[in-house]
Amino acid sequence: DKLAVDWVRSAPDAIGVAFDGDDLLLLRKSGLERLSPDGKVVRWFAHWSTYGDNRPSGMAVARSSGVAAVIGYGMGHTGHEPYKVPYAVGFDRSGKQIWKLWNPDPKLECGAEFGGNGLMADTTGKSAAAGSNGEILLTLYADGGNSVCTRDPADPSRPIARTVFAGAFQPGPGYGFRGASSTSVVFRISPERGELLAGTWECAWINPARANSLRIVASSSPRAGITCVVGISAAACPVKAPWYTSATYAGGGFLSVFDEKMGMIQSGYFPGSSLQSIDCRAGSTLIAGTAQAATPTFRPMEPAGEGKRQAFFALLRWKRAADQ
Repeated sequence: DKLAVDWVRSAPDAIGVAFDGDDLLLLRKSGLERLSPDGKVVRWFAHWSTYGDNRPSGMAVARSSGVAAVIGYGMGHTGHEPYKVPYAVGFDRSGKQIWKLWNPDPKLECGAEFGGNGLMADTTGKSAAAGSNGEILLTLYADGGNSVCTRDPADPSRPIARTVFAGAFQPGPGYGFRGASSTSVVFRISPERGELLAGTWECAWINPARANSLRIVASSSPRAGITCVVGISAAACPVKAPWYTSATYAGGGFLSVFDEKMGMIQSGYFPGSSLQSIDCRAGSTLIAGTAQAATPTFRPMEPAGEGKRQAFFALLRWKRAADQ
């Protein structure tokens, strides 16, 4: 069999695509579109409300239910300054919106002494991925500790349910740390209900009062109860049974693996790399991005190039329990 072009559709504002059965879902800045297999029929086009300019960044379709989850943020305004307002929204196969997470009113993003909710950290919805057992993985950034992701996604005046971070590697972003350093959180959610099932934060800590920048860029799930994430971290990236060891770490790409309750199983960096994507299938995990010539390689397919950065990927296989 040979691959051949079936049809082409122009979508200059396209952000992401996914299949549900034979239909194609196309995420655009203007909304979410469901197309027939031949691309000729737009079955539906879904919109959702945001504060300020809508900036969707990722989409995933649950493999069992077909629920499409979109994540992003609105470029809102507090009345005093610009403010990033995160959201995630779910649509069923008919195009009906069935849930929405976060999306707090930016007018309330100020200290309690000013009548606000105290959630002054800009937070950005970054990426979504389909989990291996029908769940959805959502990743968000925050530029400080007082993020809306520490609160109930339906009501930011209430704390998040304790069960979400029970057993997590890092149950919070470190409220009260100095400065506006980037930290990340990843959640597993139920696509049918939009319920947060489990999550963990991940920070690079210079010391207990000072976080360094760390951003989870993408996530995937090799099997039920396991979540893998890749991203980019400044110095002090958390490690556990790392793939490489080094006396000093100046920053770069990392891969972290978490269990069902988001406790860390393994984490380590790939020195000099910038990891941007991940996918898991049949006992293997593929990570990809860019790297420097000095980034360690194993059985390289070709010699390192002469440029400062080059394409990089690594294939990791899960060990059987008997082999560990």
